[in-house]
Amino acid sequence: KPFFLFVAVIFLLVCFLSTRIWRIEIKGNASLGEDTIMEYLKHQGITYGISASAIDHDELELSLRKDFAPVIWASVYEEGTKLVVCIQEKIEVKQTTTETRTCMDLVAAKDATIASIITRSGTPKVKKGDKVKKGGLLVCGRQEILDDNGEVGTYYYKSADADIYGITFYDYSDDIPMKMICKKATGEVTKRYFIRILDYRFITPSLKKEYAAAETVENSSQFCILDSFYLPVYWGEITTREMENETVSVSKSEAKKLALTHFQQFLADLEENGVRIMDKNVMMEQRENSYHIY
Repeated sequence: KPFFLFVAVIFLLVCFLSTRIWRIEIKGNASLGEDTIMEYLKHQGITYGISASAIDHDELELSLRKDFAPVIWASVYEEGTKLVVCIQEKIEVKQTTTETRTCMDLVAAKDATIASIITRSGTPKVKKGDKVKKGGLLVCGRQEILDDNGEVGTYYYKSADADIYGITFYDYSDDIPMKMICKKATGEVTKRYFIRILDYRFITPSLKKEYAAAETVENSSQFCILDSFYLPVYWGEITTREMENETVSVSKSEAKKLALTHFQQFLADLEENGVRIMDKNVMMEQRENSYHIY
């Protein structure tokens, strides 16, 4: 009798759990983070354990499109005890600069020597080979309209438009300490196992004392029958590795490699902003406690 009673209780429990949502999967998101969507669903009252029949799919799809500007299409459906939220985001189109009613001039962003200038609109105030200061006028948006006598009769205002390249210098500075503090594993490892049912978690006791400094990694799996019948049962292991701080001396060759990595990132940022690298002149000198790159 206890055995059949136990089987009946398990059967009723599984039937009850099969009507609830125990896993939420997000598909199609690119600019929107999964945490953002999960937090939004939580505010909508959709959390783990909610009854599948309590979810209004049409209303949720409409609210996703309404509350998130990038979302142009949404679909919500269940697969067993898993809720799947599919979204499609609009493709960002590069916006073109619109004409304004205000007349704009072009000025220099840095001290430079003009390498080339092609003017499409406006009056150029510099030519190839001229040296300009930061903020100096390059192309004026105001154009002169001459009368029959060759004198200025009126002015025509339109924002300046030109492709201008200038040769300029970018300063660079970096310091790499001769000694660094790094975390190193001692080799001591502790593994603990756990099982979680709903919000109740059971963890095997630790047989070692706690480490002063440690790195912990947790791996977990959710119990699933067939492909989509998830249940609120999780198990896994917790791996804890003892770490210790170690002072490491940085040799000159290691500092050069690290400095090269930093410098290449600096150049990549410049090139991403349209800067063409013509020449590089970087030196490294050894100071009291660091290597100075400039």
